[in-house]
Amino acid sequence: MLFITVNVATAQPDINYLDNVGYFKISAGGLMPGENFSSTEPNGLFAENGYQIGLDLNYMIAYGFGLGLNLEFDQFKFNSEEFFKYTNAETMKAQKHYSSTKFGLNVLFNVPVKLDSDDWVLNFYAEGNAGIRSMNMPDIDLTYNEIANKYVEVTYRSRSNTMGYLGYSGGLKFLFLEKFGVNLSYNALLKSRHSIKYSVRMFDAAEELYEEENYAHDYLDHTGFQIGFLFLFGR
Repeated sequence: MLFITVNVATAQPDINYLDNVGYFKISAGGLMPGENFSSTEPNGLFAENGYQIGLDLNYMIAYGFGLGLNLEFDQFKFNSEEFFKYTNAETMKAQKHYSSTKFGLNVLFNVPVKLDSDDWVLNFYAEGNAGIRSMNMPDIDLTYNEIANKYVEVTYRSRSNTMGYLGYSGGLKFLFLEKFGVNLSYNALLKSRHSIKYSVRMFDAAEELYEEENYAHDYLDHTGFQIGFLFLFGR
């Protein structure tokens, strides 16, 4: 109890603690798709919870402000059971998941608090993110009874998709020995409507092929929680 009291009493904000310091961060955690992205209604995209892996390289300039780069991979499961019910197909084969790779810019603001000395620091931070991302859909193969449907085979394949994104994150970092750290954070991708291009191939009972390119228009926002590890340099 005495140890905790002493640490609280000596805790002191130091807005310049990270001036001219850089760090490399590796993080991972769970993701939850937004309401439209996960919807099982006719216009929904049937996404389910997934995960995220990210790499950040940030540099703190002065007074808690910093800039950096982010590379991130996201994946969401596909609710194939509900989609199968929606299609009324006889059989369905779904491969892969929703996947997205992001590359963007970080703008950060930090409030470091020394707990005892430079060796033990609790850093509260907020971060804005902007950049470009890819989006890939699952591969889906459906078969139908020729009496119930004009086409007996229907396949969906994702095309190349690139779009912009805006997001934010916030949380805390526990820094120790001026070289290492642990990060806990919440992040969110802002809600914005995008189009995902995909191709459709259809065979009728006479084995005649029909092809077309199409788009799914919807919101692709998500939220999540991450844990990460940091390696500081420049101190």
